[in-house]
Amino acid sequence: MVYLIRSGNQEPKRENPINHANYGIINPQATSILVGENILLIKDLGPWDLYPTVTNDANYVVEELVWCGHLREGQRLFYYDSDGSVDELLVKNGKFAGFAPGPSTLSKR
Repeated sequence: MVYLIRSGNQEPKRENPINHANYGIINPQATSILVGENILLIKDLGPWDLYPTVTNDANYVVEELVWCGHLREGQRLFYYDSDGSVDELLVKNGKFAGFAPGPSTLSKR
């Protein structure tokens, strides 16, 4: 199940979120390989003719997730990219720090 993070009572930090990636938080219980891990799993929702991908907007995505309280210190951040592959956004001190390959068993779901 996908939960959009821009709904609810916390507004995004930016005035015009259409200029940033459109993504949702996925319940990690739905992915058995990640159960019990200290992770946050998101999915790039697109459409990519209107929104940049999570990959291309990684700095903002990490900043927004930290700011909204969805990404806690020490949590790992995995994402389904626009091709359906799972990769990791590396986070250091609350900031985007690079990419790492994710578990291949989650790709193309």
